[in-house]
Amino acid sequence: MRNESKTHNNYKGCCGTHTTNQVGRLRDSAKLVILLPVRLTEICFVVIAYALKMFFSWSLRRFSSRSAYFNSQGNTLREALQALGPTFIKLGQVLSSRPDLVSPEISSRLAVLQEQVESRKPAQVKHLISQFLGRKLNSVFGHFEEEPIAAGSVAHVYRAVLLDGSVVAVKIVRPGVRWRMICDMVLFSATAKILSLVPRMRLIPMAPMVEELRHVLICQLDLSAEACNYTKFRENFCSSSHVQLPRIHSELSNGRMLTMEYLDGLQRVEQVAKKVGCSDVLAKTCLRALFQMIFIDGFVHGDLHSGNVRFKNDEELVLLDCGLVVLLDSKRQSEFTRFFLSIATNNGCECAKIALSTSTWRSKLFDWNRFEKEMCELVNANSGKSAELFEVAHFAKELFELFRRNGLRGSTDFVTVILALVVFEGIVKQLSPSLDFQAEARSFLFAVGLY
Repeated sequence: MRNESKTHNNYKGCCGTHTTNQVGRLRDSAKLVILLPVRLTEICFVVIAYALKMFFSWSLRRFSSRSAYFNSQGNTLREALQALGPTFIKLGQVLSSRPDLVSPEISSRLAVLQEQVESRKPAQVKHLISQFLGRKLNSVFGHFEEEPIAAGSVAHVYRAVLLDGSVVAVKIVRPGVRWRMICDMVLFSATAKILSLVPRMRLIPMAPMVEELRHVLICQLDLSAEACNYTKFRENFCSSSHVQLPRIHSELSNGRMLTMEYLDGLQRVEQVAKKVGCSDVLAKTCLRALFQMIFIDGFVHGDLHSGNVRFKNDEELVLLDCGLVVLLDSKRQSEFTRFFLSIATNNGCECAKIALSTSTWRSKLFDWNRFEKEMCELVNANSGKSAELFEVAHFAKELFELFRRNGLRGSTDFVTVILALVVFEGIVKQLSPSLDFQAEARSFLFAVGLY
């Protein structure tokens, strides 16, 4: 009888949980039904306003060149994306990192998207953190600075001091952002399906682009995933005293809040490069860290722009904002290795085969013979260049233009790795202009037995 009673209570508990989940889903669905028309109206208003601006700009101004025209339109597009909010800003950032999808002029304009936004009132921030932690703020922090040290469209970062005296950086997701992004992604998916019905639009990979954006947004909103990424990077670089990442306070972190070690005295590459006596050591540290991520760990920082790459004590590389990462399995790592070695050995045919096999979409008009010929020409023009003449950035620009011209869409990890190489080349050239990028890559691959 006692066992029956216990079973009955367990059954009631399961039913209660199931009912609670159903109520939660119904509440979320009802909220989405209410918010979608409001968000759609807001988007339509902004889109129409900026479409008219672009039309009148095209009608009234005489552009001296095609480049000037696209630069002007790119600026207007950037302003529109900023006005539309976080989801569209992220869309602009994704497009700016995909020069194989948009023209170089528009890509360069989108690359300067700024995410500085008005911060929340201090009382609201403290209330939010108390909610996220489930306890009062003064039971955790001895001091909490009211002004953010970084303010973005998705999250803010604040400096604080724990009760034990440890200085930390606290990152929190801005309230309201999650639902706004959910509405936007529903609208994006619906738009992609409608556009796929138009014959001419079928040549554009709308659905994969929406899925890629959704992945980026999920990574940005889930701070618990970012905490795991930080921990993984720290493990991967534990044997390197010259690569640092902040330590995570897991007991004070969750999906909406991330508490990490505050690293003071961080400098940008421009500040370090100005110092007299800057040697090749720091530049080589940067390259080896990137090569380790790509060729050894298969765990690559997916947002390696200059703002997330800092330096400490003139000898340590510091990586920040690890929300987005690229995972490379052994097969994909092997493909990247073969691709880079094929460039070094002037094997354009092999580069073309690898590029095609790693692509996620190609146009129905794709011509393999033309693509292979142009790839061979590109590789031949760059493989024999000296260290002073070879530039990864220039090679990548031509490579992405080759993709776009031939109707080929590279995979996200392929493009991300290429862009990471471009970013680090820019850093290396500021720190040590004479360092041979290709030679360092070959030396690293030889040392680890991949060359």
